[in-house]
Amino acid sequence: DKSDLTIQEKHKIDRLQSIYMKKWAELAKALSNNRKDGRRTELQVKNYWNSKHRTNNRNKNKSYERISDQMRLKKILN
Repeated sequence: DKSDLTIQEKHKIDRLQSIYMKKWAELAKALSNNRKDGRRTELQVKNYWNSKHRTNNRNKNKSYERISDQMRLKKILN
């Protein structure tokens, strides 16, 4: 099935990932058990997971950079 993951599927992936870790095929199979529209592939699941974590890491880095910039500015001004 090539359709986008639903919100429910994304939440389920987040829950199942702690059980299956990076066993993407098993995670995809567990995700697709009760699906009528076809099976989710391990690539779809892996791409969602990696994309989500790339975004989270990017946001953390931006926050860290902002805090560092603020601290440097305070040192300069004091």
